[in-house]
Amino acid sequence: MKPIIALDADGVLLDYHHARAWAKAFGALPAVLDPHAYWPIDRRDVRRRVGDELTQFRACFDHQYWSTIPAITGAVDACHALVAAGYELVCVSAIETQFEMARLQNLRDGGFPIERVIAITNTAVNICRKRCVEALPP
Repeated sequence: MKPIIALDADGVLLDYHHARAWAKAFGALPAVLDPHAYWPIDRRDVRRRVGDELTQFRACFDHQYWSTIPAITGAVDACHALVAAGYELVCVSAIETQFEMARLQNLRDGGFPIERVIAITNTAVNICRKRCVEALPP
């Protein structure tokens, strides 16, 4: 059995950002404020949306969105190097389970040697974070 490496997709393998979904929802690609910011709200010239606008925005995170995010430069080559070194790669991603296959399609279409995606919902992510914090020494 090969050793397994679990990789995150968003910001690790794929150039995840909300700009395409924002443009789809509101008709314009927002300008970049800080290309190095982690959070999309800090990276782009956007404002927080609430109510119907937030619902409209979230609806754009569909199968098409999750299956077409571009790779981060060098990520595909790095993954191929890991596979050549004898590792099996899996992707663990904080997306809804209904988009697991879209994420896998995105990775395969991008040339990643990854055959399995494990979708972890935000609820599961928050449980894991809480347990990690509780396990830290005082």
